[in-house]
Amino acid sequence: MSGLRNPDSPTSALSVGTASPLASGSAVDLCGPSKLIRLLDSSAYYPIFSGIVNELTFDDVARLSFACRALATLPREVVNLECNVDKMLRRWFRDPRHTRTVMARQNAIIGSHFATSLFSRQFDTAVVRFYVTQGPQSEALEAYFKAEGYQECVRPEASPESRRRKFAKPDTPWYLVEMRLCSTSPIGAFLAAVNTTHLLNLVTSHKAYCMFPKSSFIHKMSFITRDITNESVQHAIARYSILGYDFQPVIWNSSPLPYTREITSPRRFGDKFTWAIEFDNVGIPDPVHPLSVVESTCFRLSVTPDPMTFGDGQQNYAASRYRLSCSSFRSCVLKHVYTFGCSQWRAYIGARVDALTKIEMCKIPGKDLSKMDLTRKRDFYTLEGNFEKPAQWRCYDHLIRGWWEEWVKENNTAKKTSH
Repeated sequence: MSGLRNPDSPTSALSVGTASPLASGSAVDLCGPSKLIRLLDSSAYYPIFSGIVNELTFDDVARLSFACRALATLPREVVNLECNVDKMLRRWFRDPRHTRTVMARQNAIIGSHFATSLFSRQFDTAVVRFYVTQGPQSEALEAYFKAEGYQECVRPEASPESRRRKFAKPDTPWYLVEMRLCSTSPIGAFLAAVNTTHLLNLVTSHKAYCMFPKSSFIHKMSFITRDITNESVQHAIARYSILGYDFQPVIWNSSPLPYTREITSPRRFGDKFTWAIEFDNVGIPDPVHPLSVVESTCFRLSVTPDPMTFGDGQQNYAASRYRLSCSSFRSCVLKHVYTFGCSQWRAYIGARVDALTKIEMCKIPGKDLSKMDLTRKRDFYTLEGNFEKPAQWRCYDHLIRGWWEEWVKENNTAKKTSH
């Protein structure tokens, strides 16, 4: 227990026979940090910290975080240190690190209930759902499932074109592996499928992301992002209500709540509102889809329809909810395909890659350049595949993060000015 101090050291707590401050008449420092709080300092007393938090539910940890400012970051610290993805995956796969290796090579991600269980430390899900691009990548992932002893659960009503496939082992049919097939971006498919904000949690081969931690895990409040008549929405509400979650269509409060900004701000995977867990990745190959691309994925929750549209003298909250939409963004001056969900951001970055595309096109040999319509006013970035790139052609993926930070800053400045 290297984190424990030597009780015989001069800096340790008072030893037997030493007069207490009260007995000696000296003042008690009521403003200094409590030694009880110090026991929850993982950097100083990790064995004690780990022993305590392992006995606490996440609700207990959340309540402790409200006790004083010194413990405000405790939930985030517990998540980062105590959430073990390999331990969870071992319920489905013999070698979880090999599972993550396959994920890295095939650009597969895990979302929704499994990821939510990881962050909550409740580990109570029976399904692990992978999102993967249809074709060679999905075929390689399926081959891995079968090598692990899984067999496909054939549904009589499923069409051959079905994008949902389930697998189970004959001896443990209650542990399911599900594969959601997508045409381009697994992250885009995941975002399109999310129906409540507390389920917007993602596991990649190297890292996990929780997008709405304060509302989801500290306050157990979730907001609906798809039509409530959808069966999966109804299932999520019924399932997580039992675990103590409350649900609303939108934030009703006009005054700020602790989680207002994480819900209403433009969001990016890995931004300051995100809780992220970096796994032990020794021996895991770099993902074919770099984490920088994952962490450029952005979206914004918009309200639809406008609740300020009055009907019969009442605000239209009954029909309103949050809407999460996104789509792929590709360009001939970007190496990777991105997933963006803010229309203003798409216009912002589109203008920049347009300008850079025009510059790069000047490097095309004259006879080929003459075939290009340089009078186009916009959307040059969509010309991918219409010409052969010369050897000196450049890509600008490294600029995206900086552009995003500038756009967010400009957005915030404009918002303050308008108020």
